[in-house]
Amino acid sequence: MRVCILTTSFPLYEGIAVGIHVIEQARHLVKLGVDVDVLAPHHQGAQRHEVIDGIQVRRFRYMWPEKWQTLCYGAGIPTNLKNSFGAKLQLPFLLSALFLNTIKVARKSDLIHAHWSLAGLAGVLAGKVLGKPVVLMMHGAEVYVLKGNPFIKFVLEQADYVLCNSSFTLSKILEISDLQKYEVISPGVDTDRFRPDVDVSVFYEREPDIPKERPLVFALGKFIERKGFSYLIEAMSLLNEDPQPFLMIGGRGPLKRKLRRQAQELRITDRVKFLDYIPDDCLPAYYAAADVFVLPSIVDEEGDTEGLGVVLLESMACETPCVASSVGGITDILIDGVNGFLVEPGNPQQIANRISQIIADRKMRERMGNQGRLTVEKRFSWQVQAGKILEVYKELVG
Repeated sequence: MRVCILTTSFPLYEGIAVGIHVIEQARHLVKLGVDVDVLAPHHQGAQRHEVIDGIQVRRFRYMWPEKWQTLCYGAGIPTNLKNSFGAKLQLPFLLSALFLNTIKVARKSDLIHAHWSLAGLAGVLAGKVLGKPVVLMMHGAEVYVLKGNPFIKFVLEQADYVLCNSSFTLSKILEISDLQKYEVISPGVDTDRFRPDVDVSVFYEREPDIPKERPLVFALGKFIERKGFSYLIEAMSLLNEDPQPFLMIGGRGPLKRKLRRQAQELRITDRVKFLDYIPDDCLPAYYAAADVFVLPSIVDEEGDTEGLGVVLLESMACETPCVASSVGGITDILIDGVNGFLVEPGNPQQIANRISQIIADRKMRERMGNQGRLTVEKRFSWQVQAGKILEVYKELVG
């Protein structure tokens, strides 16, 4: 079987985690005997064509010169469209280029698998032209931002099969569209890479100024509103343990300066570090070195929230206990008090209380860590999720 995967987010260089769940899905499908072509937008400096672990990767240009390609990547398409008029102007060029390149690449494929609705539009149109079935994977963001837009309804109803990253995303989709075939199949985690016994020396080599004698709190994600990092920073100012916990936040995005300024105003710069970009191959060591992982997501002003929370799964696979907001797809992952703690979104005091509780109780940390690992192994490993996706492919191809 040959599958053409369409995506608007994909790793541009080795070690870059942008769109990492798309390449992980492709890797595990290849292991199951599927031939995979990936079609993704190009970005300045990235290769146009390469082979990664048996995956044929093609990146298409949608603006000339290539340095003008600013719609995709960075803070993500929804945020880029919101913050940049130039990004809005690039949207029709992206869609046209994606459609035309899909026609070229998918001719020899048995099936088209599109991630997110923009790729989904190109996928369903190309599927009509080529007579190929189309699977659409929805990760959440567009459902909230484009809820009243007829475009999203058209894409959802024209796809032959819709996959959702969480039951929350599915519930929102069913509010706006009558789907014929659908299923919740979440992105997975490679449990061979993310595990509790990884070598953490990589972490200490990269972060020599992180104090080893203090409890370590880790957070990771784009610096955008819905990640809720401002509430975590405020929570750190409420912690009075001795020694004081130390927070490290990894990621990029438009709110980074604002968050740095918040830490300065709260006078906690001695217990907060904003990390440079963390290469994907180093991530397991960061999770394993941490005592607590926190995902303080909220519902932003556009109505967008966490579709699932793959970073939680990665942390849990490393047996690091998690504290996360009870929003979106997070509740598919965490069972409060069993494999982590759920808190009210936007509540710094609750975040601080749960961090304190985990740090103070070693047995609780171990128990929650073990339960987290079991949750991932049973329900969220890529070995399991890729097999489910392959069954959907077989059903459509016949």
